[in-house]
Amino acid sequence: MLLTTSTRSLGGVVIIDCSGRIVMGDETAFLRHQLKDLLNESRQIVLSLAEVDYMDSSGLGTLVGLYTSARSAARSSWPA
Repeated sequence: MLLTTSTRSLGGVVIIDCSGRIVMGDETAFLRHQLKDLLNESRQIVLSLAEVDYMDSSGLGTLVGLYTSARSAARSSWPA
């Protein structure tokens, strides 16, 4: 796998630092799994891509899908 991540918290916000490549395969599956797990714990997540040196179209699609999931999760937790 060419993607590594580390997680830290800053002022109640979970920050996921990504390093390497976000490409189709194990990397996108790993990132999707990690973020979906974190969405159950926190609604404030920042994905730092400063150390990502390459992303293919599947990686970009994964980020868009994760954003959509995060928005849906946030909306479902809003008070009526």
